[in-house]
Amino acid sequence: MQYVFISYSHRDSDIMQVVRDRLRGAGFNVWTDENLQPGTPSWMRAIESALRNSCAVVALLSPDALKSQWVERELIFAEQNEVPVYPLLVRGDERSAVPILLITAQFADARQDLQGAVTKLIGALPAPTERPPEERPEAKRTYIVAQTGAADFRSIAEALVAVPEGAIIKVRPGIYRESLTLNKDVEIIGEGGHSGIVLETTGAHCITMATDRAIVRNLTLRQRSQQSDGKSCVYVPQGQLLLENCDLTSESFCGIEICNAGAAPIIRRCAIHDSARAGVYVHSQGAGLLEGCQIYANLRAGVAIKGGGNPTLRGCRIYEGKGVGVWVYENGAGLLEDCQIYANALAGVEIKKGGNPTLHRCTITRNGKQAIHAANGGKGTVENCDLRGNAGGAWYIDDTSSVRRRNNQE
Repeated sequence: MQYVFISYSHRDSDIMQVVRDRLRGAGFNVWTDENLQPGTPSWMRAIESALRNSCAVVALLSPDALKSQWVERELIFAEQNEVPVYPLLVRGDERSAVPILLITAQFADARQDLQGAVTKLIGALPAPTERPPEERPEAKRTYIVAQTGAADFRSIAEALVAVPEGAIIKVRPGIYRESLTLNKDVEIIGEGGHSGIVLETTGAHCITMATDRAIVRNLTLRQRSQQSDGKSCVYVPQGQLLLENCDLTSESFCGIEICNAGAAPIIRRCAIHDSARAGVYVHSQGAGLLEGCQIYANLRAGVAIKGGGNPTLRGCRIYEGKGVGVWVYENGAGLLEDCQIYANALAGVEIKKGGNPTLHRCTITRNGKQAIHAANGGKGTVENCDLRGNAGGAWYIDDTSSVRRRNNQE
């Protein structure tokens, strides 16, 4: 199956969705990074595979796309693999939005008439290919968990033991006092909003990831231990867990803990708060993507990254922590794009002991110390960020540390 691949900045997500829906309505198989699912070995390899299987790339050009390393990589890879690129200028002008790679290409101007530009684009693209019958997804069997009334199971753990691989487990409102080990490819979905569906445990992780892929949506997750027993709310030592629209708290340790080289979850639109240590803790070469999350009121750090941890955070809010907003240390890394880091008691971002994060287009403000605090061999790159309005100023960088700085507001 060949795709039309859409390359874009996440600041143009609304425009991307219009283009995506029009292309699908015209019969095209469309690939965007929304297609990244659990089971993906790495984001870049997945993107490269999609590009190899694409008949065309639609590039949404804007000033933010021009600054995006992901868009640049996608366009370079498309050129290397002779995949034709069809540029749409959606914001900015030729000078501020068109990359050098496409400077001689003819682009469609979608700034005033997006629908008209997409109509022309559809006429120019290669004819859509029909998906072979064997590639059409089969319907997944659905099972119901409810504490009262008609249901297949009374507990989620009971359902996990009994259902087959690939099943959907729908959970109805209630308080489920149990700990889950995800040891098969299943999808657990809370019916309705997460506030009425609570998974609560004491002395154990609420959820442990023990398989290559799984999906959890629309749950409130509470780790209720009163002592520091090192139990996180969600523990991901392996695999690609897709966690969406959930509310996480750990009274013992961290909201979500990601560790080991094979761990690369996708965390979207989750609230991660009031945890005893960090809201998000990534270590021992863990990775993953957090997108559109609210990470707040955690005790030591909103996000802590160490030991080769290398997550990506996009469009997240990290705020009102009782310690630092983001703490990167002991050779941790990480990429933060379009995040807001504010009103934390200490520094917005603290980098120590070989920590080496990259920050693009972040707003770091109203923190109790500096926006960026680098010491004891801290490294990093901070570009196009707003660092104004912090109690200790924009920077503290000691003599042992080196932070690359460009185009920041101070």
